[in-house]
Amino acid sequence: MESSWAKVSTRQRAYTYTEGEKHWLLGREVTLRVIQGSRSSCRIQGDEVVLTVTPETDRKRMLEQAWGEQLRPILVCLVQKWAAVMQVHPSELTIKNMTSRWGSCNFRNGKLSFALDLAAKPEDLIESVVIHELTHLLEPSHNQRFQQLMTSWDKEYRSKRKRLNHFPREFYG
Repeated sequence: MESSWAKVSTRQRAYTYTEGEKHWLLGREVTLRVIQGSRSSCRIQGDEVVLTVTPETDRKRMLEQAWGEQLRPILVCLVQKWAAVMQVHPSELTIKNMTSRWGSCNFRNGKLSFALDLAAKPEDLIESVVIHELTHLLEPSHNQRFQQLMTSWDKEYRSKRKRLNHFPREFYG
């Protein structure tokens, strides 16, 4: 039986990656600024994302890379923190575009994968997904034991699960 926790919202804005467009990064709305230049780059300055583009720039790909760079250190830190608490040993962490889940765990080999779209979420929701996936290293199904373990580490995980779909998808499809 699959829990609704793992399911990703399909609520998607029709992004065009143009000047003034609003996006979500770590739970806050940011404004895209687009500048023409001789080299492509992306930098985050407070509530603005400054994208320097050439005619060949794949703007969506640049934002995906920037969001991944923001998300990776958060995930690494949270996985290390919670793996120690739970006394589990994940083997690998990847970030990728996932169309139907926030994360996945292969309990046989310890590989964890997280949806790039988590970069749009506040850190407490990212942490709940990390806890959820690491719990699968102890209990592969979503049975009563899994639910008890989740509740012992994240008492508010049920309400967080509901908040997770509040933010629009950034990179769906």
